[in-house]
Amino acid sequence: RDWDHPRARDEDAVGPMKRNNSYFVGLQLRRKEDVDQHATEDVENPPEAAVDTNADECTSSSSSSSSSSSALPVVDTMGWDSQWHDICQQTTALDRRCSGSKKRSQTLKSLLKSICVAKRRALKSRILTAMAAAKYTYIQYCDAHKHINITDGEHSIRDLPLVDSPLIKGKKFKEFFHLVKNVSSSDYQTIVDVMNSDPNRIGHLPDSVRPRDALGDQCKLQLVIWPHQDNDTNTVLKFFHSKAQFRLALPKAFCAQEVKVLNYASCDSSDLVKKAFLRLLFRIPGEMWMTQSLGQKNITKVKANSDGDMNSDPSPEELKAKHEQLLWSLLNIRDKDSPIYGWPHHIVGKACANRATGNSQSEPEYFFPLLLRDLNSEFQRTAVPMILPTMLSLGLIILGKPGIGKTPAAIIMVMSVARFLIQSRNMDGFLPGWRRSKQIDGFRERPGEVHIPVILDDPLLPSINVEDIKSFLDVGENGLVSARYRAAKFVQNQCRVLLNDEWCRDKEPEYVGLSTASVIIAGDNAIYVRLASEHQSQKILCVSSGGITEDWLHETNKPHYNHYKNGQHTKYADFDQYVEEETNLVSELLASPEEKEYLRRGATYDRWNEGFPTASNPATPHRASAAAASSPADRHHEEAVSASPPITAPPAKQARIDLNDSDAEPLSPDYE
Repeated sequence: RDWDHPRARDEDAVGPMKRNNSYFVGLQLRRKEDVDQHATEDVENPPEAAVDTNADECTSSSSSSSSSSSALPVVDTMGWDSQWHDICQQTTALDRRCSGSKKRSQTLKSLLKSICVAKRRALKSRILTAMAAAKYTYIQYCDAHKHINITDGEHSIRDLPLVDSPLIKGKKFKEFFHLVKNVSSSDYQTIVDVMNSDPNRIGHLPDSVRPRDALGDQCKLQLVIWPHQDNDTNTVLKFFHSKAQFRLALPKAFCAQEVKVLNYASCDSSDLVKKAFLRLLFRIPGEMWMTQSLGQKNITKVKANSDGDMNSDPSPEELKAKHEQLLWSLLNIRDKDSPIYGWPHHIVGKACANRATGNSQSEPEYFFPLLLRDLNSEFQRTAVPMILPTMLSLGLIILGKPGIGKTPAAIIMVMSVARFLIQSRNMDGFLPGWRRSKQIDGFRERPGEVHIPVILDDPLLPSINVEDIKSFLDVGENGLVSARYRAAKFVQNQCRVLLNDEWCRDKEPEYVGLSTASVIIAGDNAIYVRLASEHQSQKILCVSSGGITEDWLHETNKPHYNHYKNGQHTKYADFDQYVEEETNLVSELLASPEEKEYLRRGATYDRWNEGFPTASNPATPHRASAAAASSPADRHHEEAVSASPPITAPPAKQARIDLNDSDAEPLSPDYE
């Protein structure tokens, strides 16, 4: 308002004119009531996060606010920044220009109160900002004091969320504060000398900051000093942290009856208020000796989906697993035969959550130091050519005496098949591996993968249903096997092996007919190999020579296997070259005659019947010109077509080798 306006100089002359205009008078009264009511509510009920490190910001020197001759409230601007300080000073300077006018004085008081309210609201926003910034931090506690000198900062004392201690009977405190103003320079130097030499010598501090009682071993004193720019004094904050809780009487003795505490009412999380306080404290220019600090948490990066967008939502598999757990718990707490019948659902839910988050599942392993060439030579010559071609459609059971090498032999064979699958199916970027578990429950959390075979090693067979064993060994189909909470899923052509030591000649049944699994039995006198068949007349291969009943591994590279069991991954010389030779060998074993002819022509499985015209496929176009047909290359092509069997579709893979076929080729001598 322009206080020098001619209409404003003579209030008595203007007053009658206003009183005669009822509309104007009503409008002025409503405006005044709204301003006064808003300012009064904000001052009497400040925001919860408002800082109150001193007395009220606005203290009136008059006993009655309605008195026309009362002076303006005294505003304590200590700790205010220059912008807020200038606004308050400019408002206070208008007091001398409104002397003798009751209305102007009341308007000026309302303006000053509004400034204080705006300052407190800005203070609240700073505290909320500090809470948001401190969300991903944690409090570090140290035994020794750390001397920190902060030369630059954007906050002040007024920003700290401190309030006077509540007068509640029985209230206990572990952290409390005392703010000491106007500490002289000599006392400041004494504080610095004592805290730098020995912070525990509290009795040597000057009287202005020394606690009025002994602290003891349970309480630590931290000091913060802020120098004043306008005079040669300092403000000291005494920060008491105790391991034990104190009633209000003892903190009052420490703090000269002026105890301040953190304003925990500003947020639901007391820990977040404490972290916001420390964040603000370390951004106020000054000198401090602290045993507490803030550390930054390691924030887990959110995975990006295929489109590159950040996505933290659970996958469909995770949601499905949670739904299955919920259904399982709902059914079992209502089933009278269940051991958890009648349990509270929330208890079962917590148990399921703890079980699901536990790392009890079988994880893939991608390294094994031995290859097929490291198996017993007799085992290579007899068992390997029979078993490997069946492992992509049938399971494998290996029974027999312990210590003969069943587990490493199974790992070697499934790894060789996994390498073949990766090469033949163009699975670039995939690594061959295997998973091993004592129970099917260990495979349920991770769905099956064709390049990661599974080995059920020494399970408790009586606890597994025959139907589940059959489904587990049916490699030619996708399978689900019963497990805890939900079924374990296995995919087609994923090698599956069952190993077990529980075999005795006296317990052998008269007839074992398994149509979905081949069986290897390691006996004392020989090993027995039986391919999968439902007929009793299926021949059983019996091998007893070449030390095959003693050990299935060569002695040459056994030290590398011992290193592997000790956690050391070592390879022998030319290991990668032998891996390539093994892959070629397995490709020969798993390919049918038609498939070999097909690959001999240079074709691939994804380009079958292209570029090779045959008699049964007359629709395939021939060369356009007769001259080109008479070329040597075309004549050689025609001869190859006439001499080779016609191929009109991709050949069938994984053909089983017949035991009656005496022309079956043994392993390559070069590979051995």
